[in-house]
Amino acid sequence: MPRRFSVAFLALALSMGVLGSVPVEASHNADDHTSNMIYQGTSVPSTQAFTQSDLAFWGNRAYAGNYGGFRIIDISDPNDIENPARVITDFSCPGPQNDVSVWDRDRNGTPDLLFLSVDSPRYSDTDSTACGAGGLPATFTPEQNAAAWEGVRVFDITNETAPVQIAAVPTDCGSHTHTLVPGAPGDNSVYLYVSSYPTGGRTEVIPAAETATPPRAANTRNDGTQCLEPHNKISIIRVPLAAPQTADDGIAAGAEGCTGQTTGRCYPNVKEVTLPARQNATTSLPSGARTLHFRGCHDISVFVAIDRAAGACWREGLTWDISDPWSPQYLRGMTSLDVDLLFHSVTFSWDGKVIAFEDESGGGGEPRCRLEEGLPDRQGAMYFYDRRLNSLGYFKIPRDIVGPCTAHNYNVIPNDNGRYVLSSAWYMGGTSMIDFTATRFVAPPSGRPIGRELGYYVHHTTPNTSVENEYADSDIWSSYWYNGFVFANGGLVRGHGETATAPEDFERGLDVFTFNHPSAEGAQNLPFLNPQTQMDLIAQTYSIRSRVTIHHRFTPHVFRGVVTSGRAECEAGRRIAVKKVLHGTDPVVGRTTTDDGGRWSVAHLRGGPGRYYAVALAKRFSEGINTVACRRARSGGIRVRG
Repeated sequence: MPRRFSVAFLALALSMGVLGSVPVEASHNADDHTSNMIYQGTSVPSTQAFTQSDLAFWGNRAYAGNYGGFRIIDISDPNDIENPARVITDFSCPGPQNDVSVWDRDRNGTPDLLFLSVDSPRYSDTDSTACGAGGLPATFTPEQNAAAWEGVRVFDITNETAPVQIAAVPTDCGSHTHTLVPGAPGDNSVYLYVSSYPTGGRTEVIPAAETATPPRAANTRNDGTQCLEPHNKISIIRVPLAAPQTADDGIAAGAEGCTGQTTGRCYPNVKEVTLPARQNATTSLPSGARTLHFRGCHDISVFVAIDRAAGACWREGLTWDISDPWSPQYLRGMTSLDVDLLFHSVTFSWDGKVIAFEDESGGGGEPRCRLEEGLPDRQGAMYFYDRRLNSLGYFKIPRDIVGPCTAHNYNVIPNDNGRYVLSSAWYMGGTSMIDFTATRFVAPPSGRPIGRELGYYVHHTTPNTSVENEYADSDIWSSYWYNGFVFANGGLVRGHGETATAPEDFERGLDVFTFNHPSAEGAQNLPFLNPQTQMDLIAQTYSIRSRVTIHHRFTPHVFRGVVTSGRAECEAGRRIAVKKVLHGTDPVVGRTTTDDGGRWSVAHLRGGPGRYYAVALAKRFSEGINTVACRRARSGGIRVRG
């Protein structure tokens, strides 16, 4: 029989998050969502009418990639996102996936460089690197293939209404995604970690006789790149910030600096890093009439503050030390029996202790969020690991989704309240807010379900009646928390047979939500966010120990002492309370504040003989966006006689 809950209990449970996600039917539309996820609006769709992809943010701007180019959107008032004037630029530059990142090269607080990933060969009989270049024709000649280009575009967006492409850096198999890594102090460069792999109908197969000495010069493009099995690498692009237009400068084969090859070109600002030798790491992927065998990464996230990178690399997860961004050093790797195809995305917790990997089971085109006997399975789930890549458990949304569904792109709310909460896209599962705080208390290894859904939002043009083939209209690619709002780039141009909604309904653009939940209270505002690049901007609380001493002088009657700590800020301006030991509550007999050197004194005017001690009260101060907590300290006791 149905269970009954009192209204009072339900309110209490919701406030504490006990019940996780509690769906409600919205009265103003047909959407399926929890009451704590509030839809603010959607930007006008891109005029390019292409699949929406990844996002980046800087100040009050969102940079939204799509297969037809990218958009720059004013988000200074997210509640006004539907205003067409908010779209500053809708720039046409076709080339899947067009994943995007941005950077401020002159450190004036405004981004002036935008990077765009292209992993499909572009071809033109005049300039294959130009935005106007199309894809290779279905039937192409060797000469056309040799003249094609794919890799990373570099734009100057100083004038955000008129972006200008200033470089087009070619990489082997193009750039499915890229991750921006700032140079170390004194290194005026940024680095792009390029994830790519040899899939698709244009991938070349090395004949068995030639596998011992790849690559083949005969299959080298004019720009020097190839896309050959087994790939087995990532590429790194160095962008000199003083002259970013030189990132794609090449040297002709045979010339000084490029004597090691006879065709194509060499690129001093491009480096290939071989993946570490590991057993059972090769991916085998059917492609038409053949099967591809390769290794490569799909996505990489970096946490600059701890000099770590984590790679979602198809069948395996990898980590590197990136103290030197140009030469990452392999640390550890893992595979999972639950993920036989594709670790797709990865990110770190705000303190860098937990790594969240995601499985794009079925390649994002299959319904992998179906319930089995009312419970979710492991397909398309999110998997949590510690920094040593020990398993901490997995999470799967507890909702039955008919259409294509897996976890996709996500980030963690930058908070210092001890809660691990992330915002994640789930394709037609919409946007979900997930609490994985429990991973802090798991003894690894653990393969158990962990975490809970705190809220979600799924768009529907008609009410979701849970009828077979009832598809959602969300189809969300990326969902990120940024400065108090959740931004979701949604709308994949794909229909679904007789039940398909018109394709234009899938071209949603940029959705904006508010997430009202205690776990998000006090979240830090960031000056910018490239979601795969976590810097020291993710707010943390550092706890600093202090020591306080107490002495007594009779002439005059004065208590004195000093606060010592590893931080001057914890010593200066510290509030001191002198207390007398009594049965029950110890009364305060004097208060003062330390000087710049941590010294303090207070007259002994009352209290008489007895035992006394000093307390340095806790103190907190901001250090950038981080918080330093100077812990409360108590001195030893001293006895004062008559």
